[in-house]
Amino acid sequence: MAPSTRQREQAESLKAEGNSLFSKGKYGAAADLYTEGITLDPSYAVLYVNRALCYKKSSRWEQVAKDAHTALGLSRDLMKAHYLLGVAQRELGCQLAEAISHLVQQQQQAAAGCGQSGGPKGSPEQQQQAAMQQWEQLLQQAAHLDSRTEVPAAFTCPLTMEVFREPVITPSGCSFERSALLEHLSKVGKFDPISRQPMDESDIIPNIGLRNATQQYLDEHPWAWGEVV
Repeated sequence: MAPSTRQREQAESLKAEGNSLFSKGKYGAAADLYTEGITLDPSYAVLYVNRALCYKKSSRWEQVAKDAHTALGLSRDLMKAHYLLGVAQRELGCQLAEAISHLVQQQQQAAAGCGQSGGPKGSPEQQQQAAMQQWEQLLQQAAHLDSRTEVPAAFTCPLTMEVFREPVITPSGCSFERSALLEHLSKVGKFDPISRQPMDESDIIPNIGLRNATQQYLDEHPWAWGEVV
């Protein structure tokens, strides 16, 4: 059964709380919140990725592999999940042969889907070697995406200097991280931090366009997540 809108909203809230704890190094507590979110919305693939990242911090490789595999079952486009699964299977060692075999099977299925016969050419040893090369290329590609550069200013909050999670826009057209802006309004004053225009909490609205653009950037540059999404 698909989760209700309310359940997805609660899962989103738990994810945000978990991300905050993760950024503070409280990986166990963050994992617990991601687990709560998964209970509410088992189809929310990002929660599995984030929990896998928590497990990675404590080298719990079997749990990393399980969550990454589940995430990929929900969304094959999660590069971070591919990366985590590859790293976990490499660390476990005993599962590397299984990973290679899985890649060979994927090659055969792809060939069949394209109307080709016989699957990948060569002996079983050659097929395994080709699969191993594909596996290493995947890890290298994911690692390259993890290489750090400077995040464009458009995707960072001018108050926190961190990547947007929940951007909102003020009447003057300035965007801020919601929690940072609310803290400013509460502790500093009822005005826009940049334009200084008078305002209060009722004046802010979600900046959905910026949130979507930031999410796309994060999907393409996983390192900018602060690791979690």
